[in-house]
Amino acid sequence: MLSGQRLGKPAGLFWAEDTTCKVWLDEQDDNSVIYVAFGSLAVLNERQMQELALGLELTGRPFLWVVRPDITAGKTIMDLPKGLEDRIGDRGMVVQWSPQQEVLAHPAVSCFMSHCGWNSTMEGVSNGVPFLCWPYFADQHLNQTYICDVWKTGLKMVPDENNMITKEQIKDRVEELLGDGEMKKRALTMKEIAIKGVERGGSSFENFNTFVSAMQEDLRWRYATSWSPLCSSLCCLERESGKSRRGSSESKILADGLNQIKQLSVNMTSTETNMVYFNILESSCISLEKICEVLEEHGVLAMPTSATSVRLVLHHQISVSDVHYALTCIKDQGKQFFERTFGCNRK
Repeated sequence: MLSGQRLGKPAGLFWAEDTTCKVWLDEQDDNSVIYVAFGSLAVLNERQMQELALGLELTGRPFLWVVRPDITAGKTIMDLPKGLEDRIGDRGMVVQWSPQQEVLAHPAVSCFMSHCGWNSTMEGVSNGVPFLCWPYFADQHLNQTYICDVWKTGLKMVPDENNMITKEQIKDRVEELLGDGEMKKRALTMKEIAIKGVERGGSSFENFNTFVSAMQEDLRWRYATSWSPLCSSLCCLERESGKSRRGSSESKILADGLNQIKQLSVNMTSTETNMVYFNILESSCISLEKICEVLEEHGVLAMPTSATSVRLVLHHQISVSDVHYALTCIKDQGKQFFERTFGCNRK
């Protein structure tokens, strides 16, 4: 009954998958196995776990049960009811974690006893598997409502007056669910709807595209508020740079341009010299290293005075051609950024 592989090492936030259960599923009849899994957070007390084990035994059906090491409050290893392993034999299998999507897609699985987390709900629906719903907290109760009352592809497990789901109810609910052919038909219909939803033109496909477009638009706005004013200030510098020496007017032009960038705070009192001071605000998406690199590449010496403060020095020997070349470089950089990020030319 218990898998020979006791894999307790987490894989990311979860535990390592015990793939031996797939071999066991291959040995079972189609639509015969009860799959039981309560996600990564749900906790059941020891008495309820014992009742669940006895309920699975009473069904007389094969079952695959995922029992995390921490699923029982205060215990790292769950004690099965006395004699259960001998009575069940190879009819049941217990693993610490399973490759759930592959399990739910397996033809041997007949139903899914689940906590109704959203990932599990979507995986069950997209594989046409009916549910026995056992929510734990948060949105899981709402997901149960969709499964049982809206889609009508599952049944609710209802605690008794002692807040216990009894072994008798487990047996009865399994029989009711698997004896309802219409429930399975509706589950298969929902599977088709889910598959069409993620295909090109489907609702989920379009919603995801809308999300990506919104993110791209946000990045375009961030780019415009971060770098476009800097380009404008350099354009002003180009127009003003016919003078033989660079003085306070150029500093003022650059400071005005930088001050348009919402993520920067410019000290406007320093512009009477050839220096400009500014701070990057806490909420800014601008990289201090990046802005210094861009400015220095285009003839403005950038000297960070702290993690968020910078002093800029305009060199008096910068020529018109230097500034023109700087503008060309920064515009090319912007074009490459847009092509790389959005797959299109900047408008």
